[in-house]
Amino acid sequence: MKTLVIDTTINAHTESFSAQLLQQIKQQFAESTTYLPLNDMDLPTLDEATLTVIYKKKQGRL
Repeated sequence: MKTLVIDTTINAHTESFSAQLLQQIKQQFAESTTYLPLNDMDLPTLDEATLTVIYKKKQGRL
């Protein structure tokens, strides 16, 4: 079994339950776990302007 962990924590506290759980998963299932830290990626923000462009393109108005 493979596991994908998607981490989107804004305020990562090492003492939090989720941080401790993630650490356990990484240690016990390292060979079958893929860790994807979204906060470390340069992802575009989905704001009102972007949504407007997407909507207009879908409607054929751009």
